[in-house]
Amino acid sequence: MIFVTDVLLWFAKNVFNTTSTFHSINKNEALLGSLMIHPVLQYLVNATKHVIYVPGEIYLKASANQRLLRRNLKPDDDKPLGMKVDGSFQFPDERGLEIGMVELSGGYLTNDLPRYLKDHVKGYWGCRDLLNDVITNFNHGDYKILRRLRVWFFHVHGLEVQIWGMDLPVSKVYRMFLMGTFQFPISWENHHELVHALRVLQNFRRGLDDTLKVLEEFKRSHRRNTLLRFQSIALKNYIGDAKSSPQKPTGKKSRIINPVEHHMHHDHDDSDYDDPPSPSPSGHSRYPHQLNSD
Repeated sequence: MIFVTDVLLWFAKNVFNTTSTFHSINKNEALLGSLMIHPVLQYLVNATKHVIYVPGEIYLKASANQRLLRRNLKPDDDKPLGMKVDGSFQFPDERGLEIGMVELSGGYLTNDLPRYLKDHVKGYWGCRDLLNDVITNFNHGDYKILRRLRVWFFHVHGLEVQIWGMDLPVSKVYRMFLMGTFQFPISWENHHELVHALRVLQNFRRGLDDTLKVLEEFKRSHRRNTLLRFQSIALKNYIGDAKSSPQKPTGKKSRIINPVEHHMHHDHDDSDYDDPPSPSPSGHSRYPHQLNSD
């Protein structure tokens, strides 16, 4: 309940206040991040079981690690940088494994649809790298535990927020699902939207805690199997084969997004596994569970 109180007080003092910069002519991305998104997410992780939130323009370490593997560079080659994101959620250990990313597609009250679409695709690739990086670090872990692991993408477009998750239900199939969506209000007249936002954010907090729990289980299975000198063949072939990183478009057509051609084929066989594919994530209704103090 402390998280709810902190967010309500922050909005009352810094957003709903008529002297706030949200009620001026300034509508840039830096303002949205520093006075709304980053404080709310910091309050959110304060209510989790030690998830670390890193705000600001940063390079995703998991992305850099996976680019290094994909490009098969020589020791004297320059190391690639990861994709630049507006924030990340990290596991609280010495490795600092990333379990989520944040992207702001412009300032509030803006409607840059091409940028939103580009960042949405960026979120998919980022989440894919997050999962692959976990497998790279703990490649002796049990794949049955891995299938329960989810990473997160917190996407802000104007004042609309979408919270996406990604997991690996079966071999080489990256499933991206929408956990919830809401709009942040900037005026008291729309304060009911904040109540709905808090419900979705509470579900997101539970999702982050669940990711920590599953990742701990996965790490323990990795250590156990390493001592037993056992490596799951299924896990070695679990992640998709990415030949190259997505190229950033350039030139006058850089903001044109062409549709993707879908090829109906399957590269996995459920009969390879002892248990069926993991269940689909439960959808998020507009009015879910009541807020509680857990």
